[in-house]
Amino acid sequence: MNHRLKSIDRPAPRFHFPATKIFTGVLWIGFTLVVGMISPRVIASPAAPVGLLVNGVRNPLAIDQNTTLFTWRSMAAGRGERQTAYQILVSSSRKRLAAGTGNWWNSGKVDSNRSASVQYAGKALPSATRFWWKVRIWDQAGKPGPYSTPARFDTGLSHWTAHYIWDGTTNQNNFAYFRKKFVITHKPVLAKVYVTAHNDYLLYFNGHLLGRGPARCDPYIIMANTMLMTSPNW
Repeated sequence: MNHRLKSIDRPAPRFHFPATKIFTGVLWIGFTLVVGMISPRVIASPAAPVGLLVNGVRNPLAIDQNTTLFTWRSMAAGRGERQTAYQILVSSSRKRLAAGTGNWWNSGKVDSNRSASVQYAGKALPSATRFWWKVRIWDQAGKPGPYSTPARFDTGLSHWTAHYIWDGTTNQNNFAYFRKKFVITHKPVLAKVYVTAHNDYLLYFNGHLLGRGPARCDPYIIMANTMLMTSPNW
């Protein structure tokens, strides 16, 4: 039994596209491209610097006042943006700094792209004193940005007048406990303690651990650790 395959000719399907929709789509694409090409580029002012450091430390409690170096980072908002100048203010209080007064140093506008280890060039800094500072920068278009969030730094002791204490034994590897009691009549605004030791130590204040050693160097050269005296009993 022979089977014959019969071919069936069918007309090709026709797709109807409304002319209005096609035309509208073309106009929409063309309009989008044109707008993208002619939109002007908005150049904003540089952002405020971040990551403020003094001598490589954030808000240090004791630095050598004879070597004070400032560092910050710029938050560039776009390609090709860069720092071309900076201005640093150093003040004796946060309130003065907020008022734009650098009563210890106002660098003025310094044309430079440097943002690391910028040398302090103001009045001689006294020891054991807190200072506040901030910085702003200019970009490649000559636009200044806002000042950074204020940061602080404390200078260390310049003259050590304390003496070492011990329990009187000849074995310097002993562990000894010492307690000093004192009374203050007013809550201090700021209180710090400078500690050095021949070996390890633990320092407590009102029963709360402030810190531990050893000090960072030979104690006979008097390199001390510095800690804030804080306590819920203040």
